[in-house]
Amino acid sequence: VKDAENLANHAPDTTLIVHHQRKEIVLTICGTKITPAPSLGDIMLDLHADSTDFLLGRAHQGMAIASENVLKIVEEDLKILTNKYPEYTVLVVGYSLGAGVSQLVSLALLQEGRLPASTQLYCFAYGPPPVFRSDNVYYSHPNIFNILHHNDGLATFSLHTLTKLFLQVMAVERLNISRCRIMSLLRRKTVIKEIDATGCRKHVSNCEELEKEDWKRIIQALERVS
Repeated sequence: VKDAENLANHAPDTTLIVHHQRKEIVLTICGTKITPAPSLGDIMLDLHADSTDFLLGRAHQGMAIASENVLKIVEEDLKILTNKYPEYTVLVVGYSLGAGVSQLVSLALLQEGRLPASTQLYCFAYGPPPVFRSDNVYYSHPNIFNILHHNDGLATFSLHTLTKLFLQVMAVERLNISRCRIMSLLRRKTVIKEIDATGCRKHVSNCEELEKEDWKRIIQALERVS
């Protein structure tokens, strides 16, 4: 799908299918398109990170724009399908950019009554960025599920954390540790595997390695950045 001519009309690639065997209507919203050619529209949606009013709260502006455009594309077909197959469940699935957009699309469908009252809708968001803050600080929706990897930085990515990352990079550069030495440090075994009493495997910091001089200086520099 080609990018829209302006950001206000752009939406990430989206598919809507009916899985009759599982009795599901599946709306899939893709992440930032990189291949076969990067989508400038998707990238600009990611970077348009100011917040804007959305339902009863504030949302990532780029993803709020994308959610409205996705709904313009699929809402009429969704209504037709949910009326034709009233016993089918609606699944909204997305990854990365699509995960953030899928949450906002789901909130709009659930909170604004855009689907028949009897329709069950569930959202599965894989690796979503922070995308919505309700006016009610304790708000969560039981039908929206976030699936995260513990090493995925996207789940905490924001203007604040991006600024903090740049400040931390500058703090490490001021230590005047050579690039060769930094590469050597990165090859050290700073993370080890442990199995707890329940049999769960965990990756934890190798404290013995991180207490060594250069790593200790780097960690102290990082911790001084607020």
